[in-house]
Amino acid sequence: MGEDAGLQLGVQMLASEPEIGTILQHKEGQNVEEPALVLPPVHALHLPPSLVIPRQMGVLPQEVELRSRRYRGLVDISVILEHTEAFHQVRHRPATGEQDESARGTLSS
Repeated sequence: MGEDAGLQLGVQMLASEPEIGTILQHKEGQNVEEPALVLPPVHALHLPPSLVIPRQMGVLPQEVELRSRRYRGLVDISVILEHTEAFHQVRHRPATGEQDESARGTLSS
């Protein structure tokens, strides 16, 4: 006979408390604002904090300003973790460039 038809189940751990934010990108002398989904780290899977951003944001690495409920400041985005035709999931970390210390990204409680 043919193959057994069966049900396959899986579990995927998602980051707790994802939030909607925006990315402010300085492009060709203009500030361009794009939506972003801010994902905190998933420690159990050793996943770093990441952002889901539109693919049209351009070339990586780059430094952008991240604004969300709990985070505001400059971040470096450089590593693509996952991608689709429309979005990139990228790792981010506080910017380490030559800017004023007060402009660096900070978490608020």
